[in-house]
Amino acid sequence: MFDHYKHRIIPNKKVIKITMPEQSSYFEKFSGLTGKTITELNQAKTEVEERGNQLQELANQSNAKFNEVLKMNLGLKEKIEFLQGLTENLSVRNEELEKRNQELEKQRIENNNLSSDLKKNLEKVVLKEKELELQKDQLERRINEKTEELIKSQKLAIIGEACVKDGARP
Repeated sequence: MFDHYKHRIIPNKKVIKITMPEQSSYFEKFSGLTGKTITELNQAKTEVEERGNQLQELANQSNAKFNEVLKMNLGLKEKIEFLQGLTENLSVRNEELEKRNQELEKQRIENNNLSSDLKKNLEKVVLKEKELELQKDQLERRINEKTEELIKSQKLAIIGEACVKDGARP
């Protein structure tokens, strides 16, 4: 009794009885569906493979770009390290120059102080020279006066001696 009937049981549903002629039409529909499904699956597989190839190409391009960027980064890193070395070198030189500037500033202050002291001392020397010149002039006048007085005295002495020898009074 069940030989030419196939039963299909759907849970919580009624049993559907399919007869042989109906069964063959199902198989025909199913075989048509499977052929169509296989074709669609093959097309989908081809599309997936194409997309996979596209994705692989994109991945290769990305890897190439990544490698380029990596090389650029390495180059930039080397340049940065070089610049850091220069910066450190310049910092050391700058510190040395600052020390030299401080030393030069100390020397400048000392030179200014020495120049100021020298100027004061030169002013004192000039004043002393003027004083000495005045004293020299005064001494020369005194010498001249004393010389004149001495000459007068000698003249008077000579006149007095001549008078004494002559017996006359001056």
